[in-house]
Amino acid sequence: MVSAHFSLTDGASVSSDSNGNFTLVSLPRGSYQAEVSANKYQTQTLSFEFSAGLSGNLGDLVLFPVSDVSAPNDLTILGVVLDGVSGLPIQGAIVEIAEPMLDMISDEQGQFFIGELTVLEIELSISAEGYTSQSFTLSASGFGEIKQSFVLPPANANTGQISSILTGLIKDSLTGSPIPDVTVHLADGSISTSSDSSGQFVLNDVSELVFTVQAFATGYLETEQQVTISSHGSYTLDLILTPLTSSIGDQFQIVDLNAPLETAGANEIRLFETVVANLTDQPSEALIIGDIVNASGEVVATVTPYLSGTTEIESHFSFDKQENKVLTIPWSTAQHAPGIYQLVLRLVEPDTISRSLPTAVVLAENQVNTSIQTTTSFAGTLAIQPPITQAGTQNPILLDALIVNSGNVLLGNEILQLSIHDPQTDELLHQVAIPINNMAVSDHLPVSFGKWIQTSEGDLLIIRCQPWRANARAGSPQKA
Repeated sequence: MVSAHFSLTDGASVSSDSNGNFTLVSLPRGSYQAEVSANKYQTQTLSFEFSAGLSGNLGDLVLFPVSDVSAPNDLTILGVVLDGVSGLPIQGAIVEIAEPMLDMISDEQGQFFIGELTVLEIELSISAEGYTSQSFTLSASGFGEIKQSFVLPPANANTGQISSILTGLIKDSLTGSPIPDVTVHLADGSISTSSDSSGQFVLNDVSELVFTVQAFATGYLETEQQVTISSHGSYTLDLILTPLTSSIGDQFQIVDLNAPLETAGANEIRLFETVVANLTDQPSEALIIGDIVNASGEVVATVTPYLSGTTEIESHFSFDKQENKVLTIPWSTAQHAPGIYQLVLRLVEPDTISRSLPTAVVLAENQVNTSIQTTTSFAGTLAIQPPITQAGTQNPILLDALIVNSGNVLLGNEILQLSIHDPQTDELLHQVAIPINNMAVSDHLPVSFGKWIQTSEGDLLIIRCQPWRANARAGSPQKA
């Protein structure tokens, strides 16, 4: 930047040359404040220390242009009203604002426009024939333009139902022909079905009012539709699937990759399921590689599938022409931290992994998310010395344990409790509590529960637990 002005508060100043450089000579050591300015640029201030041993090079200084555009002083809303089931625009919806008092009607694209609003929080009421009216609160952090979608659930006269029925027709986007054998399910995996020979499907017993429907078919792109209803009843949702674009690389497709319904805890096995399709008219081979990735993008585990109906892990698969294979991918959650994880499943061309191409030639890829919940648990072994003694004697029994934090979070300020019961009467014979502090995941801790003199004969039940944590888990009771 030519002719930018650099000035110190003590009066010394200089202008930048044709290369944007400037130099102040004979500047005493010390602390300084300066301003950097130029025509049509915002002035910047800076402080710097010019102490002994420093070269005095301030590096690059940046100025930002002054904008000729004035800041907006009102709010504009560009809205679109959508059907809560189909997601299609609703024409003729009435949009009303109480303050300031305004109303307008959505056009054939479901769109409406509200301008020159001088408040940042707007209350809208939207209604349309055949739909349940809804109220919305729209908040803005500042004046300007907001684009927003507003969903109206279809009205339903069938009151009192505790679940909904969703029916629909699935068609090819290019030919308009119905598509059979399309897998249709809720995104959480709770309900699933397939379209029949005429492309029709039925999802029964949908208990949610807001849910997402997903559809998968060999040779088509996956599609999904969020559904919002105000009450349970019977609804229609027609879906359009787009064929995969034909190209040399379209040899395989991961048709449906779904995660288990429930979240997992520590040390559990998650079973993902998928369908892999050979789209070609030739026999083909592929390696199937799965990575578990955490929220930071770090690969924390590698998983390998097995064919449905077997439990034999394998990664190299041979496909007949147009063959579909149903695969299960197991993952041990071990003691991974609570949070969201993603399974990234890849089909790669065999013998293409190299140092320069560690991911190999990818033929198909898909991802699905799952989660691990907080798990507070411990395990361990209890040492009883001596293991057999005579009741009524004064020989003490030593009760020692080796405890391991088998959960996925820190055990901090916990109480471990050991109880001895008579198995016949459930009478509590002995109990002792030991505090533990800040036991990290997988840490081992030797614990002494002291001594006890046995007063009853027989096999006595010893239970160890964490009494103050309802979700804590321990091993099976031991007998002494």
